[in-house]
Amino acid sequence: MSKVLSSYLPGYEGINELLYSGGVVLPYILLTSIVLWLLICERIWTLYFAYSSVLQPLTVRWQAVACYEAPRRKKIRAQLESEARVSLSATLSFISTLVTVSPLLGLLGTTIGMVEIFDVVAVSGSGNVRAMAAGVGQCTLSTMAGLVVALPGLYWVHLLTKRIERLMDDFSREMAID
Repeated sequence: MSKVLSSYLPGYEGINELLYSGGVVLPYILLTSIVLWLLICERIWTLYFAYSSVLQPLTVRWQAVACYEAPRRKKIRAQLESEARVSLSATLSFISTLVTVSPLLGLLGTTIGMVEIFDVVAVSGSGNVRAMAAGVGQCTLSTMAGLVVALPGLYWVHLLTKRIERLMDDFSREMAID
């Protein structure tokens, strides 16, 4: 299977070697990264290009209650604002969770690598420097991968949160009660 993939994908061997050298946690960090970026791209699309399709039905509902009395309209406005916020921030909490989990997975990889280093020291007595270096490399790679996934994700969580706040401010202004 590996030879078939490497004939179609020239970089497959390098990727496979990188994943293997990062220990058992690195594939999970990669999976977390893929899911994280799919969700971030979906939120970018929704919040920057398709937000009107989310807010338009709520605006129509607001216009339909224009003849209601002010106290009733205030309750409806609060409900519509709540619905808008929930719709706009649909996957943001899951994105935040993935951003939080990524460095923790890296830390888990670091811990596993350190345990392997101590196993090498325990088996060989004084410590096989090459085997210890491989364990240190695994520790470093998994930690770095977790941070590489988390830091841009943290940036996008902040940007998307600010975008939601701006859209909500605009939406609230649209629904001003006279």
